[in-house]
Amino acid sequence: MFDSFSSYILDWILKRPAILRAFLNFSARNGPVSQAGSAFVVLGHYEVLQVLSNQSEFTLAPMMQDRILSGDFLLNMDECAQYLNDKTTMRSTFYGPRYDLITDIEQFASKRSRLILEQITSHSKGAQIDVVGTLAEQVAADVIHQLVIGYNTPAPETFITALRWLARLIIAGGYHTPKLQPQYAAAIATINHCLDERLQNKEKEWRRRSVVGEMLHQNCSNIDIKRFVGGIAAAGVATIARSTGQAINELLHRPHAMQITKAAAMEGDAPTVLQCSMEALRFNPMLSFVPRYCERDTFIQCRDGQRVAVRKGTELMVSLMYAMFDKYAFPDPERFMINRPLHNYLHFGEGMHRCFGESMAHAQIAQIVMALLQHTTKLQRSTLPDRGFLEYEGPALRHLWVTGS
Repeated sequence: MFDSFSSYILDWILKRPAILRAFLNFSARNGPVSQAGSAFVVLGHYEVLQVLSNQSEFTLAPMMQDRILSGDFLLNMDECAQYLNDKTTMRSTFYGPRYDLITDIEQFASKRSRLILEQITSHSKGAQIDVVGTLAEQVAADVIHQLVIGYNTPAPETFITALRWLARLIIAGGYHTPKLQPQYAAAIATINHCLDERLQNKEKEWRRRSVVGEMLHQNCSNIDIKRFVGGIAAAGVATIARSTGQAINELLHRPHAMQITKAAAMEGDAPTVLQCSMEALRFNPMLSFVPRYCERDTFIQCRDGQRVAVRKGTELMVSLMYAMFDKYAFPDPERFMINRPLHNYLHFGEGMHRCFGESMAHAQIAQIVMALLQHTTKLQRSTLPDRGFLEYEGPALRHLWVTGS
């Protein structure tokens, strides 16, 4: 699974947020931008925003070229005519006048979450609930399968497995091996098969309220539809599963925070549930770092006025985690606070590569968490052996088992 012992150690640290924060706090003594071998680590919130917003000098595209197997997507493109055209098409597809996709997602995620929870707990009030593998991942996959592609049935396991492999490729990047390439190719073939099936279906009913149907209405080509949906599908399900699982895990660590979130859920207050989830996720973000590549000799202007020179070809590791613990942007960072501005969080990046599906993710995370807390009287970790804590499979979060009376 790992290319080297160093990649194993890095993976181990990234899955232990308290240890990682302590390490980053120590590193920050050398300043908000520090050198680590041939790379730079960017820590401060001000400096992180500067790097992520400067796409002409610090780019993501070259580092993503071999990770989006469905073709060019926003993540592996620099700003250019195609990027601007694709973003316009996606915006009109997601937020066009014909239907409200976000409202559809909220209603679907709420209904689907409740149905899954009822099925799990119907035979036992103290049933074991896998927040990640059985709940969040299934809901997110069903959103892709039904609201994006246009099926009217839940996502089958083969479809979910394919999405796991594609997400693993995007998240893991550097520590996947060539031996895994057939698995990635098979995964995109599964997604393309579903799309081909839909695109060949001439019935109009399924096209009325789906992303693929809307793209057909806008006369998008089949190739463009596969590029868009492949990119959305590959990143979307892993994002929802990991964010929901890690947010619930942090709330379980903090009884007072859980109490606040539970109260909001019982009131049906989705915005506050989302706020609590994003604040909980700050303590263990979905992505602790994002990479960038320096296109030309330049510098990073630090908050204190210092300039850090960065040479062309340098790789940068931009720490979203530490930036969300920077006291200048997040006062009293060790406290759980639900009045922080939602736009300050960096869970979905910043700049031109800020996740286009952020509002889709927000809608699903809030509804899944709300349904879970409404459906359980007292949520707690499973006490069964080898359960009750975050379980990973490579870079992907796979399980978090809980119980609730």
